[in-house]
Amino acid sequence: MYNSIQFDTDVKKLNQMLLFYIFLESVAMLIIEPVLIALKFGEDLIFFLAPAITTCFVTYYLVKRYQKKFELTIPLKISDDFKFIQYLKFVVMALGAAWLTSLIMGFIMNSLSGIVIFETPDFSTKDSFIVNICLIIYAVIVAPISEELIFRGLILGKLKQYGNVFASIIVSLLFALIHGNLPQSIPTFIVSLFLCWVTLQSNSIIPAISIHMINNAVAQLGDINNETKYVLNYFEIAEPKYLNDVKLQIKDVNYHKEYTIDEKVSIKDAYDYMTEKEITGVPIIRNNKFLNLVTVKMITKHLINNDVKFLETSFDNILKTLQAEEILRFDEEIKGNISVASYRSTTFMNSVFLGENDILVVGDRHSIIEYAVEAGVKMLIVTG
Repeated sequence: MYNSIQFDTDVKKLNQMLLFYIFLESVAMLIIEPVLIALKFGEDLIFFLAPAITTCFVTYYLVKRYQKKFELTIPLKISDDFKFIQYLKFVVMALGAAWLTSLIMGFIMNSLSGIVIFETPDFSTKDSFIVNICLIIYAVIVAPISEELIFRGLILGKLKQYGNVFASIIVSLLFALIHGNLPQSIPTFIVSLFLCWVTLQSNSIIPAISIHMINNAVAQLGDINNETKYVLNYFEIAEPKYLNDVKLQIKDVNYHKEYTIDEKVSIKDAYDYMTEKEITGVPIIRNNKFLNLVTVKMITKHLINNDVKFLETSFDNILKTLQAEEILRFDEEIKGNISVASYRSTTFMNSVFLGENDILVVGDRHSIIEYAVEAGVKMLIVTG
């Protein structure tokens, strides 16, 4: 019989450690996530990188602190009595249990769909190679090592004095609850029992870490969830091949194919055309071949965000857009910086240097017109 006072003390210490563990994880995430955002990391990358960094620091601190507090050493050296064939048996049993319980959970979730909404973390592969590397590092390496050190190392190590079965059940319950969702908790509880068993048999957490890694790696290989697997199996449909390079193409965009504009059309004409036809986008063509797609949103964004002082278009577009009268033409294509002579003539001529790459808009002000002509500006637009 164990000492009830000692048991109560140990339970209190374990509760404090778990609460401290959750607290540290939360605080560390609050610090690390803003740092990664400030460094302009992508959302998907932060989703895996932040917890990976947090888990490493928190686990290191907890293991160092609570090995002393619990007066134990996490066992790493595998017992000589534990043979490789035993290890293989545990691998098969753990993975088999994980697969079977996941299948059962898939059936339950499918039966309750529309009644209960189950949510699980999204650990599916992404489009980015770097993000996928971080995903694998976190899910297959960092998480298994961290969780085994804490649950099979510290907690199991502290509770096994009260009986292996009791310790394994408590550790597995805590391990399941820490995952925070029902679809994961039940398979996790069953797998955890095998991880506790192999740890006690081998007198080391190394086999449990490796089995945990294998389990997470196998789970990561499949990109469809358990509910989808159940439905596919039920209707005897083969699992579809995963494609990670599918992108949106122009043929997928919903636009009116009978409407097109030439590449030399002005922005205003393109906008007027879309307004007239009551469409939001129109293909740009050259010699009846598709070049690109322009939308009202793109035009608006261009006018708001870009430098509208620079102009590159044709002489005819300017003439048509301004509804102007042509006096003299030198170039068919106009490219230059726009300046407007809106203040006193002497001030303008003393402060503004004009050159061959300038387009000047001016009223009926002879001195500035003469100054612009002598400077050899690209185009002179006289208003009023």
